[in-house]
Amino acid sequence: MFRPELIKEHWTTLQPKVRVVWPNLTEEDVQAINGDGELLVTKVRAKYGIDRDEIFSKLASYLPVQPAVTSN
Repeated sequence: MFRPELIKEHWTTLQPKVRVVWPNLTEEDVQAINGDGELLVTKVRAKYGIDRDEIFSKLASYLPVQPAVTSN
């Protein structure tokens, strides 16, 4: 399962991808996020209206190690 902490752990890898995936985020948005997974969700939701699972799913593909997916 994707954990928001992974965003902080891998921010240097993810940061350049964030504006590629969500171009409506400004450079100031990305600077403010600075690895904060919850703030990323808030800003992406405000501009795109997508849910956190979709946000994390898109980011997971850019991680060097894919998070384990669990079934409930």
